[in-house]
Amino acid sequence: MPKQLPTLVGLPLVGVAAGDGHAVVITAHGTAFVWGENRHSCCGREYPAELTVPLAMKLSSNQSSPVEGSDGLTIADELAIQDAACGLEHTILVTRSGRLLVC
Repeated sequence: MPKQLPTLVGLPLVGVAAGDGHAVVITAHGTAFVWGENRHSCCGREYPAELTVPLAMKLSSNQSSPVEGSDGLTIADELAIQDAACGLEHTILVTRSGRLLVC
């Protein structure tokens, strides 16, 4: 039976993607929350092997370099997630500035 996940209650969710054993949701603010089986670090972290509750993905500015010729682009824009796709053992995130992040 479907149930709410306490970690996500009250967050403005705008997107969802599911892989073989993990899932990602995206908030209106550009945060990606991930949970499930973390095979090959597909949940964006090396451990634990399984995330039993949704956790915000840890993204840092060194994962995405500035866009040349992009006036007014901020680190927040670079790291705000707009879309996600999940596969068997990977996650692909697209930032609002058009960067592709893969884990």
